[in-house]
Amino acid sequence: LVFKNEPPQEANWRKAGISLYECDPIFEKDEEENEIESFCDKEFDAVPSSIDIPEFNNASWIRAPKLHEKNSVMKLFNMIEPNDIIQGSVGSCWLLCALSALAEFPAFFERKVFITKEINDEGKYEMNFYNPSNRKWEIQTVDDRIPCTKGSWFRKSSPLFAKPHENEMYILLLEKAFAKIAGSYQKISGGYPVLAWLILTGCEELYIWTKKNALWNKNIVNVSRNSQIDFQKLYVNRTGVRFENDRFFSTLKECDNKNYVMGASIHGNEMEKKRNDGLVERHAYSLIEVYDNLENNIQLVCLRNPWGNEMEWNGDWSDESNLWQKYPHIKEELNFEKKPDGLFWMSSTDFFKIFDDVQVCCKSMDTPRAKFADEIDNIEEV
Repeated sequence: LVFKNEPPQEANWRKAGISLYECDPIFEKDEEENEIESFCDKEFDAVPSSIDIPEFNNASWIRAPKLHEKNSVMKLFNMIEPNDIIQGSVGSCWLLCALSALAEFPAFFERKVFITKEINDEGKYEMNFYNPSNRKWEIQTVDDRIPCTKGSWFRKSSPLFAKPHENEMYILLLEKAFAKIAGSYQKISGGYPVLAWLILTGCEELYIWTKKNALWNKNIVNVSRNSQIDFQKLYVNRTGVRFENDRFFSTLKECDNKNYVMGASIHGNEMEKKRNDGLVERHAYSLIEVYDNLENNIQLVCLRNPWGNEMEWNGDWSDESNLWQKYPHIKEELNFEKKPDGLFWMSSTDFFKIFDDVQVCCKSMDTPRAKFADEIDNIEEV
């Protein structure tokens, strides 16, 4: 065999009588030829300082419409849903967690955040961002040049950071806009979902519940008025409110019923440390849904790992759990599907035992959470 389980660039092609030579990918050449005709955001240019991570100094900056998969065409939006969002090389799980939670409300990004509604040849996109320093909504503008891996004869370039699940550009542009207001992609490596929700929703009523001695403590986020927002720092004021697990579950259920957006994380000494139970420490998860079945006395929570892969909870009520067969009516009610997409269910007991904080943005979203199977087309214009 030519390959012998080797990657193509290391295979002995001569044995097959094939001569190879390396060449630049055609689509990157086309990109350079057309660059002069498109909008270039000089406030956040396609230069290493905009990334500010030395290992990516030689990144290729490619127009987002060029990043489509084979036999497809890039779109700005294509039926927005939570699993659109996949984390890349930078530690922006907090941001992608926040975006995933907001993507539960499929009309939000398209109707509330993006001023530009369609892909355009100019490559210029405008969004509505809330500025907490002056408490005003402002237009944030970016171009569609995305930092990517270097392409070669055997591998196409792909985004270094956030990666769309399908052929949608909005995730790439949102991440770039956050990197711009932070100062670089490096400055969104680590952060807090509530700060992303602040920018995207304008809601300043933000809470972080932290677990201590089996009690959940309510803290109010102290919104900074500094002109330069720092997503990697967060200050809170203690309220003195403490709930036991049962009371806190009722609180989470109430937040879910009000269409609030939520996230959760596990503390630890190591960033993004993988655990034997499939979870990851010091890593942000979207808290998608809170479910209470009074008939069977079953309480569940649904979370999503922004890595968007098979790295999921593997205990009770996980994708591999036999409890779905034991309670088929719950499986049907929750529209459960076994997929390696980062989305998983777990019991409230396990959730309270393992997770250490919950972040809440107290904004009642204008549209209901969609089930993405048959409800998305029925969402009314807001």
